[in-house]
Amino acid sequence: MGCNCNGPVNSWYDWAHQMPANILDLVAMAQLGAMPGLFQNSTTFNTPPVAWTASGIAYSGEPVVTALATDSGLATNFANQYNFSREQRNQSALLAPPLQKVIFARAGTQWENLITLAFGGVTYNDLQLSFRDNAGTRGDAQGTIPVISWTGSFTGNQQLGLVFKQPGQVSLMLRAINAAGDWSAFEMEIIIKQMLQ
Repeated sequence: MGCNCNGPVNSWYDWAHQMPANILDLVAMAQLGAMPGLFQNSTTFNTPPVAWTASGIAYSGEPVVTALATDSGLATNFANQYNFSREQRNQSALLAPPLQKVIFARAGTQWENLITLAFGGVTYNDLQLSFRDNAGTRGDAQGTIPVISWTGSFTGNQQLGLVFKQPGQVSLMLRAINAAGDWSAFEMEIIIKQMLQ
């Protein structure tokens, strides 16, 4: 899943003319903290009125998988076994910087992937999640890009909960606007695996 290109992409001219991929083709549910995400066709995902700033957002800790069927002891046990036997994120300080954005997740609508994001001392009021490659397009016929959005006041550590419909390797982008009006983007490269249990 990337730009969902409908033709050959040989340059940025071609990329800009591609249709953006729909984030709902991959994500069945998304929440940040206790706040559910809201699907919208955004006109602001990739069009800041100011220059982009460096992202202050980072992963914090190890992502975990939880069973959505909390009434099923077996499903909870499968989630616990999954977390026990798999490293979802390499937290070594010696890991090459380009690999620090890579995490693993579990596909299936019965599993929620909890990814803790560190916002630090900065307060973010407007967050949008979509495919990274959508930011290279001009949007659809209306100039919009499908995103999952949150508005509010987000600071410190926040858990991003994602339920993935299917496996794959994707690059997602969390576009963030802080209280000072600075725009930044945090990239997450997620390898989503389909497991039997």
